[in-house]
Amino acid sequence: MTAFGVRPTRAEIPDSADHLTAKMVSYIFDAHGLFTVTLDDGHVWKELEGDQPLAKWAKPAASYTVRISHGFMDSYNLQVVGRPGLYKVRRVK
Repeated sequence: MTAFGVRPTRAEIPDSADHLTAKMVSYIFDAHGLFTVTLDDGHVWKELEGDQPLAKWAKPAASYTVRISHGFMDSYNLQVVGRPGLYKVRRVK
């Protein structure tokens, strides 16, 4: 498992790890429509409160591949490959 997305500082993430690409293993939506995804590398990422638009996924998790990259000011962006939408996320595991 890599340290991608684990803080305390962006400087601890090597330049070679500017993003990660992985298959979803599972996803859930909370009561507010925000998602938490588990990836095949063991990472768990949660959408940030207030993020818009909300994801509208309906297929099995394994049919989605995600790309997570650095955003502005030490934030992270999750994008489902081949689908529109960019979501602000934080790594929880």
